[in-house]
Amino acid sequence: MYKSLISIIKKHIDLLFIALGLSLALSLSLYYLGNKSLFLDEVGSFTITQNWTHMQSIFRNSEGNMWFYYILLYFWTRLGTSEIILRSLSAIFAIATIIPLFYLTKHIFGNRTARISMILFPINIFFVKNAQFARGYSLLILLTTISSYLFLLYVHTSKKRYLLLYIILSVLSVYTHLFALFVIASQLFSLMFLQNKKSWKYFAVAYALILVLIIPIFISPSIHSQQINWIMKPTLIYFVGIYAILSGDFLPTTLISSLLILWYLYSIWNHGKFKSIINDYNFKFVVISFLLPCIASFIFSLTVKPILVLEYLVICLVPFILLLSAAFDTIYGTRLFKIILVLFILFSIIRLHGWYSEDQRFAVAIPNNTENWKTAAQLVSNYAKNNDAYLVLPTYSLSCFNYYYNQENLNTKVTELKLIINNSSIEVISNNHISPLSTIFQKYKRIWYMQDVVAGVGYNKMESDINKLLNKKYTLMSGVKFFRLTVYLYELKKNK
Repeated sequence: MYKSLISIIKKHIDLLFIALGLSLALSLSLYYLGNKSLFLDEVGSFTITQNWTHMQSIFRNSEGNMWFYYILLYFWTRLGTSEIILRSLSAIFAIATIIPLFYLTKHIFGNRTARISMILFPINIFFVKNAQFARGYSLLILLTTISSYLFLLYVHTSKKRYLLLYIILSVLSVYTHLFALFVIASQLFSLMFLQNKKSWKYFAVAYALILVLIIPIFISPSIHSQQINWIMKPTLIYFVGIYAILSGDFLPTTLISSLLILWYLYSIWNHGKFKSIINDYNFKFVVISFLLPCIASFIFSLTVKPILVLEYLVICLVPFILLLSAAFDTIYGTRLFKIILVLFILFSIIRLHGWYSEDQRFAVAIPNNTENWKTAAQLVSNYAKNNDAYLVLPTYSLSCFNYYYNQENLNTKVTELKLIINNSSIEVISNNHISPLSTIFQKYKRIWYMQDVVAGVGYNKMESDINKLLNKKYTLMSGVKFFRLTVYLYELKKNK
């Protein structure tokens, strides 16, 4: 009985590890899914996908990225618009990545490395963060993982169905996020190291077809909008940040990852396998997939236009996990393997605890908390009086406050003051009327002023003008801070 059970387990060991990976991904992705307040970009996802006609207009004029994700989210939000529903789509994509990841790793490094990846991938903070983020990054991971697997299947089998599926997945990944182009570029570049050149002509046709199919993005006026003008030119410190978030965003996990990868390189060198490993196409494919997007996006940001954001390099997470799993595999079967794996899991759990509990002490590059617009909206709703007014700085964060404020059971009439810049002067839209900032304040006895420190340099003058007028005409009654967001209550000064 015992022997037959062991035999069954050994026979289905791969399926058991896939089940383990799926279980970890499921539990960690759904745990506290609706606990955090929606971030600005998440509210942007909600706002874009509320109306089909409005969404198409945004695609044409201002949003040149994530089209495929927004279309899927549009249909998904017919189920509702709560934080859990908005984010659950990303969680589903993240969980679904486990299966293609296993087979991709198995294809490149073998069964044992694939089994190790089923532990390392779902406990990675970067994976969990994107699984709980109402943006297209987890879909991007899923599509690029499948496309990489299909790419390698075609390289090694020359079966046309794999190439056709590869074209479809690659196009969809670009429509999910433009950084998928760096994944495609990595795959294309890797062909230079392929000994069998017969498949080149078919890949030439495939890439030509991909190029044709993604033309709508690049001829759309939205691609030339100013949606990424906020991105700054990167410095070399970005590479430290990239490595930190990929390796767990926690000093102990980063240290363990570094030592293991160094040991991996040393071991293949010391055992005379370096030349064979270096000449192995699959190994080159993984290394190129890891390094090229980082380096190419950095160079592009310095020489053409800044586009590099740490979040976008989620496309490097899978190749990094593959390399780390292969490094773990080099010490498999030793007591050291068990000790290091247990420590790595323990430290990853500690980092995840920081994420779920919003304890900022455990963060390196990924913040554990966001501006708490939910609590801010509840505060205003609970203590607002009739004929109060509220304003938000920066102006683009107004949608975050309104998302939660509009969900409250409002028994009071509070006026929204929307700030705009008109010929270098600040004006306010209230009740569909535009008035100068200097005249609008005195109409309200109390003003709720929400200030987000993410406002940036471009809002310094606006912030200064608002503060001067408020301090001149109003008395500060209270101020409550929620991480980077502060809610002030001002009351009109009484005439003496």
